[in-house]
Amino acid sequence: MIRRLQQVEQMVQNLAPGHTVENVAHSPSSRHLHVSPLAHLGFENLCEESYVTNPDVLYRLIRRDALPMARIGAPDQPVVKFRYQNYMIGNQTFSKLCSRALHPNFPILNLSGGAMHPIPMLDTALQCLRIFLESVNTDFQFFRNEEIDSLFQNYVQGQSCPSQGAYAAISMVCACASWTLHGAQNAITERLVETAMRVLPGIMMEAPDTLAVGAMLLMTTYLESTSRSSAAATLLGSVTQMMLLAGYHVATSSGALSTDQLHDSRLLSRAYVMDQRLSLRLFKSPLLTARLVVGLPDENPVDHHGVINLPEGRSVNYLRQQVLLAKIQARVYNDLRSPLPCAKGSQNHLKATSKLLSELQQWANDLPASCRPPNVAEDLPISHSLQITSLHRSYFQTIIAIHSSIFCHVPYFSDPAIRGITMKVVDECASAARNILCLSMHTEKGHQFMLDVCHDLGWSIDGLLLSIVLNRQTPGAHQDMELLKKFVASFEANKPQHDGKVVYEALTIIYKSALEALSHTNQDQDQPDPAWSRLPVPASDLQLNPPSFDDHSDNTCIY
Repeated sequence: MIRRLQQVEQMVQNLAPGHTVENVAHSPSSRHLHVSPLAHLGFENLCEESYVTNPDVLYRLIRRDALPMARIGAPDQPVVKFRYQNYMIGNQTFSKLCSRALHPNFPILNLSGGAMHPIPMLDTALQCLRIFLESVNTDFQFFRNEEIDSLFQNYVQGQSCPSQGAYAAISMVCACASWTLHGAQNAITERLVETAMRVLPGIMMEAPDTLAVGAMLLMTTYLESTSRSSAAATLLGSVTQMMLLAGYHVATSSGALSTDQLHDSRLLSRAYVMDQRLSLRLFKSPLLTARLVVGLPDENPVDHHGVINLPEGRSVNYLRQQVLLAKIQARVYNDLRSPLPCAKGSQNHLKATSKLLSELQQWANDLPASCRPPNVAEDLPISHSLQITSLHRSYFQTIIAIHSSIFCHVPYFSDPAIRGITMKVVDECASAARNILCLSMHTEKGHQFMLDVCHDLGWSIDGLLLSIVLNRQTPGAHQDMELLKKFVASFEANKPQHDGKVVYEALTIIYKSALEALSHTNQDQDQPDPAWSRLPVPASDLQLNPPSFDDHSDNTCIY
């Protein structure tokens, strides 16, 4: 640990004014400390190791619930590394803002001890069901309407729940109704989610059924939307195993599907989409592969669920397009972001990048013109507009995942071809982040899924901050600041709903840090070739799997 801090301190000193980047001393990388070119631009470590296990602090958004441009370094390196960001910005604004956010009073799900919170009774429960069926279940059918309606009717008539999964389903339906009315992470919503999650051990001991699977997918969706992606991935792993044990993957490979098989297939497709997204966010291998999810949802299913009719007379199937994007995301991880491609070489990486960008562009070109990114057809129902917007966000996030993948493989930077495209990569990621911001500007800020939109922004927007800092003397940086300002200002109107949320804290830090960086533009004008605008060449003897440092006690996984 001490040796690592000494190396960090040496790099900080070498980046001080008067030192050029070429003078930076490079030490061999290890699987515990990756020194990427972007490490010298900042934005790598934001929190201390003590916060690794807390899914609600800023660490979980920017370092592990996000897909940063510069995911560099081990999470056990302390806040001293804020000096990178401070140097890039010009003062200690970044470190001070982050230090205040390290101890927020974010709500913590209490899953052990204490009495169970009761679920709503009678008329209140039926009102929750009506809200759920009209909002959440229209976006994606977590439960068949007739099945969940029958369960609630029996519940209000005083019958006991037939299973732990049914109890969790009732609780999650009520939680989603509260989410719709009051926003995520309010006290009522959190208590209802707690109630559902506290019966998970019982669900694990029961035979899998669609009520349990739907409830667990809802829990996963809620956790992911509230910046608890690590917990969401853990829960998704459990429900995925349940679906495989129940044979849901067999239904996807068969021909004509019965009503039950169609629902099972949709649940598996939903899990597949979430799995690929989480694998990119958390830098982990996906659980579901193309061998398990071999088909695609029908373009025009018999029940017409998920079909969006467009003004030009064409239609798209929301879930089908999600799965198509997820299959590209799976290849992005396997070909570009997993540890394995590092042995294939930088030129193969560039070829794979070009191929995946072409596939992604082909996906966009195949969409009808009225919903081709970034277009959103007018006069669509709000639910369909949100679905199109969600597809576009995934599209732009996949662009970021593809371009920024070069920063996952430090040895590639010994190749001049890689170094030559570094600034282009930053620009492409910033451009995608701008598009995501613009999409979000068209979403009603009070909508129940706006927190999910905000979480997606935190997953993508660090590239825009990096671009602003690197191009602070250009008009484009000021235009980006205006875009950020409009978005943050729109949330100020709903401050009681968003105050204290991880994503809101992170976006505020990004905005204030970028604003502070621009305020130092005049000071930088006296330095025509500042250190922060140049990238170092890695040591020629950089190893792919070098020995670890003397500190063998740290087994932290580095992504």
